Amino acid sequence: MDHRIILAVMVSLQVVNCTEAEVKPEVMTVKTLYTQGMNPKNAVHYLWTPVQHYRGMTFAVCPDVNLRPLVTQITGKGVITSVFLDGGTNPVYTACADGHFRFTMGIDKNGYLHIIGDMHGYSPWDGNYIDRYQRQSNMYWKSNKALDVRGGFTFCGGLNSATRLPGVEFGGDSRFFNDRNGELFYNSRVRAFKGSNLNGSEPFIAY
Repeated sequence: MDHRIILAVMVSLQVVNCTEAEVKPEVMTVKTLYTQGMNPKNAVHYLWTPVQHYRGMTFAVCPDVNLRPLVTQITGKGVITSVFLDGGTNPVYTACADGHFRFTMGIDKNGYLHIIGDMHGYSPWDGNYIDRYQRQSNMYWKSNKALDVRGGFTFCGGLNSATRLPGVEFGGDSRFFNDRNGELFYNSRVRAFKGSNLNGSEPFIAY
C-alpha cells in the first residue's frame, strides 16, 4: 500500500448577486500543493502540528518512507523545496517507527521554524538514539534562516543548553501555537516533578 501525505488548499467562492440581494451556493475547489511518501508507522495526526502556513507560504515536516524526517517549503508560486531535518550522514538519523514519536512544527513572529519530535518519554537518561541525540534535554531544532529551509536546521535541545525547552521526560503528543501577536508557544506533556517512591512516569506527567 502506498502511504502519502497530501497537502491541499480549499478555496471557497461565494457568488453574490447585488441587484437581487441573492446569495448563491458556494463553490468549493481543492488544489493539491504537494505529495510525499511516508511511513505509516510515524505519519501525521491531528494532535500534532506538522503543517504551518505563514506569509503566503506552506511548511510541513514528516518522516519519509525510510523514517528520515523531511521538511518541505512551498512558496505562493508553488515552488517546492525539501530538505532533511538532520542532514548528517555519519550516521543517518531516522525517527522511531511509532506514532507516539510524530513531529510538530511552529513558526515564530520572525519567521523561524521550530521543530520538535521523535521523543515519546524522551529524557536526559535516554540512550536509545544515535550518539548525537543520546542523553540530551529534548529533540528540538530551529531553522537557521527565516522562512527558508535551504539554510538547514540547528539542534537546540542539548543537555543544559540555553536553547533547550524547559522540562524533563517529554511526552510524544505536542503542538505549537501562536497568540494574536505572533508569539510562539509550545504545549507538551512533561514530568511535573521529580522524586517519588511511585514507579513509572505516568503519575507525574502534566501539560
